Amino acid sequence: MKSFFSTFIICFLSVAVFFFFLGGLLFESFWGLLIFIALIFSIAIHAYMELANKIENLEKEVSTLKGTEGDEGASEDDAKGTDN
Repeated sequence: MKSFFSTFIICFLSVAVFFFFLGGLLFESFWGLLIFIALIFSIAIHAYMELANKIENLEKEVSTLKGTEGDEGASEDDAKGTDN
């Protein structure tokens, strides 16, 4: 939680300084505001997609290291080779 608050404070101060100096120019123009909001959304979505790709690649790597690639639907008994 401490790291979240420090990140929040840094972001808050950065945005406050940005809007203090450039907010007037941004809000005078509809297109400037639209581009700014689109930029924020695209950065957030891109970061989320990159993290999802990294997680997917790590899951593939772990399954390869375990030697269970392709056995995702098999039960534990099938993996052990027992017929009970």
